[in-house]
Amino acid sequence: MPTTFPPEHVVIFHGFAENPKKVWFPWIIKKLQAKGVNVDVIEFPDSLRPDCTKWVRTAKIALRNASKKTLIIGHSLGGVAALRALEEQSSGIIGGLLMVGSPFCST
Repeated sequence: MPTTFPPEHVVIFHGFAENPKKVWFPWIIKKLQAKGVNVDVIEFPDSLRPDCTKWVRTAKIALRNASKKTLIIGHSLGGVAALRALEEQSSGIIGGLLMVGSPFCST
């Protein structure tokens, strides 16, 4: 749970074959903004042919101002890109990460 709830800032990452105007993104954006939350929805390049390097680079740029007041929501492969970007960031301090339907692998 973020340090403050609702968080002051939410960054949303879409998944494979999606964009910020599809699925449940417009709904959650409207709900969060009604509570005074600053929302950024990041559009990844070529969502039908995801390139991990490009997606992680895009996520890192989007998260450069993230803080403990930021909640990240990653849907599908967007959750994986967010997680990879956070792994590579030096500070890595965020309020929380919510992954919705994101794939994983176990070892």
